Amino acid sequence: MRTIIIAVACLAGMVGAETPSTRPTSGPATQPVTRAAMSRVHVFVSGDVQGIGYRAFTQECADELGLVGWVRNLPDGRVEAAVEGPANHVANLLEKMKHGPRHARVTRVEVSQERPLEREHRFSVTY
Repeated sequence: MRTIIIAVACLAGMVGAETPSTRPTSGPATQPVTRAAMSRVHVFVSGDVQGIGYRAFTQECADELGLVGWVRNLPDGRVEAAVEGPANHVANLLEKMKHGPRHARVTRVEVSQERPLEREHRFSVTY
């Protein structure tokens, strides 16, 4: 298992820019996602990320991207999440998680790749 650590400057109120769709204008609106295109990551986010809506922000972004998994607060002040879905959508959520909602101060994001489970059906906040 490979762990990637991303140090993030304390940037408030910035959310990654949306990437314009490169989908052709003709053809089916959705295409099946192959197993190779699926990704699952385990994430630990450090900084001022509790008590400011970080979990709700993560859930909202995950829902918009059609991802499944969960997010929760940890007793040590970090936020933990497991995220699964198309690799490009997972990467998009990770970019958003680097900044978080307006009042977040993210100082570190640790990401570990995992094998997709393909048994979750939604993204939830757990306690």
